[in-house]
Amino acid sequence: MASFSDLVALTLYKDPWEIKKVLTTSDVDRSSRLLLSIKPVEKYVLSSMDENDARLCRTGRGKEFVVWDADDSSPHKLFLKKWANTKYFVLTNNWKKNFVTRKGLKRGDEIGLAWDGARGDEIGLAWDGAKFYFKLLNRN
Repeated sequence: MASFSDLVALTLYKDPWEIKKVLTTSDVDRSSRLLLSIKPVEKYVLSSMDENDARLCRTGRGKEFVVWDADDSSPHKLFLKKWANTKYFVLTNNWKKNFVTRKGLKRGDEIGLAWDGARGDEIGLAWDGAKFYFKLLNRN
């Protein structure tokens, strides 16, 4: 039987991976971009982003962010932008090299993304700390 503290921990636990995706062929092929549905990006990312940065992402021009690989604690830079005439955002610029190839990602693998909108300059640090966290949740 679970203890009271176990039950409280289970009740209070929040899954940090706000955006989850089972990778498709187009996410791991030569396209070199990760397709992300518009609704979770709007809800979890753009809604807490600086207005100017959100505008850049929505216009398709894009904005570069660090994507921190939580599996091996390595930082990578990718662009987030709206894919023209679609209902998707994409993470581009070395997605394939930095994630698909390096991690051996395959169609059917499940990944998680979390957005940390904290900016270093807002808390007295010298860098813009807004970033994504990435985690391989399940191998196919």
